[in-house]
Amino acid sequence: MRMGGLAKYAAEKYNCTVTAVNICREQLRCAAELCRGLPVRFLECDYRDIQGRFDKIISVGMFEHVGWKNYRTFMRIAHRCLKDKGILLLHTIGGNESTHYCDPWITKYIFPHGMLPSIAQISRSVEGLFAVEDWHNLGPHYDKPSRPGMKISRKHGPG
Repeated sequence: MRMGGLAKYAAEKYNCTVTAVNICREQLRCAAELCRGLPVRFLECDYRDIQGRFDKIISVGMFEHVGWKNYRTFMRIAHRCLKDKGILLLHTIGGNESTHYCDPWITKYIFPHGMLPSIAQISRSVEGLFAVEDWHNLGPHYDKPSRPGMKISRKHGPG
């Protein structure tokens, strides 16, 4: 799903007002076009600069980019921005081991300067702020829609 797809879906299906945040002007432009006429507001800013209080926060495919030094900062900001009884949904690609670096191939071909957080790193970052109420491993299902892209990527990778 491209930037704006979730915002469009939420606004149409649940009749809610959506605030979407991104640092990439071009992605925001495309998303605004996709959501034209819907109650969706787009902000071009860093997550650390978000102001306001929200009923729900959904982070999709972004946590991998904040880096291990900023995991706790990310969670503190999410906590600050949520209304009482608000909910945070964090969707991220994760790793099985806690590290402070990412696989060189992933860094080069998938997302430069990214990291795959471990369960332990995520747990430490939410401690005292959020209660983890649900956890899903989407691996068996996540792979299917990404297979064509992975075939293209692997062609340029090792082996």
